[in-house]
Amino acid sequence: MFTHNKYKHKTFRTISSNPLFVLSNLDENPSDNPLETPQKVSMIFEGLVIIGYEIYSKYRKEQIYRNIFLNERAIKQENKKIGDLLSILVPSFVKESMIQGVQSLSEDQGDVTIMFCDICNFDKIIKQEQQRVIQILDNLFRMFDTFCLENDVQKIEVLFPLK
Repeated sequence: MFTHNKYKHKTFRTISSNPLFVLSNLDENPSDNPLETPQKVSMIFEGLVIIGYEIYSKYRKEQIYRNIFLNERAIKQENKKIGDLLSILVPSFVKESMIQGVQSLSEDQGDVTIMFCDICNFDKIIKQEQQRVIQILDNLFRMFDTFCLENDVQKIEVLFPLK
């Protein structure tokens, strides 16, 4: 912001960091101020432009910070969803390896046994036991979980038909 000062009968301009100071020091009486009316208007306009720009800059900066905050929050929510989904689909040791960024999950497991379980006539059971299907499946899966825990077996689930 520029202000005019009188020094040894010469008018010169200096820079002021506070536009409100310049605006407040402009008197209504032209005889007290060496500036003419058009110069006053120009200085007032210049001060208002600077104040407006500062307000707009602060507003934009706040908008940017809000957007960053919202984006970070959305990323955290998505990461939680992914983690929850991974917990359902893969064993915990695989999930942990993926989170740590391990590229290769191959490990020598020694001798392994793979067991497949299919519920025979599942479509008929659903039709006959419509009210109890959830309870039947819940009991069945709980029995498998108990068996796995008792025998130190890693259970890997497939939640869809392989037809």
